Amino acid sequence: MKTVATLITAILLTLASGSSADAHSRTHAVSVRIDYASVQLTPGEIQALRVEQAQIKRFKRQAMRDGFLNKRESLQLRAMNKAFARQVRNFKYNRARRL
Repeated sequence: MKTVATLITAILLTLASGSSADAHSRTHAVSVRIDYASVQLTPGEIQALRVEQAQIKRFKRQAMRDGFLNKRESLQLRAMNKAFARQVRNFKYNRARRL
């Protein structure tokens, strides 16, 4: 479990440091990392988060092919990161499924 948390932490830090987002987005990415590292998730939830992170990483790599993010790409990347944070939050607080 620590290995998976460390892997996701590294991915999130890479995304946070490489983006042209403002300070609010960086703080948001760090809080997602902390939430993910502090919770026990099922294997299916971990896999879903890995898939989501891979999609975000792929989109960013494609968007950065020309060397910068334009406004539309930046907004779309921010929306994808917010959706990922929402998914982490939903997985963290889904007590009804775990009982």
